[in-house]
Amino acid sequence: MTSPIESTSMRRFVCLIAISIASPTCAWWEDGHITASKIAERNLRPEARKNLEKLLGNISISDPKICLFADNVRRNPDFPQYKDSGPWHYVNRPIGEEFSHKKHCLEGKCVVEKLEEFRIVLKDKTRKSEDRLEALIFIVHLVEDMHQPMHCANRYDKGGNDLKVRYPRATEGDRLNMHMVWDGKLVADAMDGLVLGDFVVRLDESMKDEDRKQWKLGTPDEWAAENHKIAAEYAYKAADGTALAKTGVIDLDNAYVKRNTPIVRMQLQKAGLRLAEVLNECLQ
Repeated sequence: MTSPIESTSMRRFVCLIAISIASPTCAWWEDGHITASKIAERNLRPEARKNLEKLLGNISISDPKICLFADNVRRNPDFPQYKDSGPWHYVNRPIGEEFSHKKHCLEGKCVVEKLEEFRIVLKDKTRKSEDRLEALIFIVHLVEDMHQPMHCANRYDKGGNDLKVRYPRATEGDRLNMHMVWDGKLVADAMDGLVLGDFVVRLDESMKDEDRKQWKLGTPDEWAAENHKIAAEYAYKAADGTALAKTGVIDLDNAYVKRNTPIVRMQLQKAGLRLAEVLNECLQ
């Protein structure tokens, strides 16, 4: 099947990112993004699936070339148009502050507004295929990023990047920070020894009908607010509910892990289900 990816410009677009992918360093890392993308694939309606294939051809949204694209082009000199795209991945809202587009999405550069911008492009069938493909690739990544709670909250610590932590069984020691814990360490523990494919099936099949119905509702603004609350009530608190220190190296214990692995599983489920809903709407 011919697709926009087979055009000269888009073929170069994808080939460059394919060779640029290295070990993931941010935003749910690789397993989190692939998991959410695969859940989304399992929840696409037939019409959306058909139109997705028209854009992507034989490649899937769970392929790292697609779901990790937005991370890998941020500092890639072959993609200068994305050199300032870092703020697209998060909303810089401190704990305790009411959300304000003017204050927390400066010049429209936050995950909430960029997601809406790309949604409009993807939905518009009169737009160039290259533009719709770019929108699709960023929608996949940004919906998933939004459901990593540290992308929607901070305590003036860059979403936990400046908060050093120690994590049970970790070998990185003091090199870990809170953002990395939620990007990867908790995801790994949430998988509970399962291979990724089995983990995806378990997450998708364990969602209750009532949860599916409820989780599909809402807007990106509301999803960001929901994840801000999770960061405030779970990520930045110990298992007993007390606030974690803001300085020094924080020791995260097994109780913290036990409390938060179910949260991570739920976030991956929501991310996948909501991504499917966005794609179902835009690709009908």
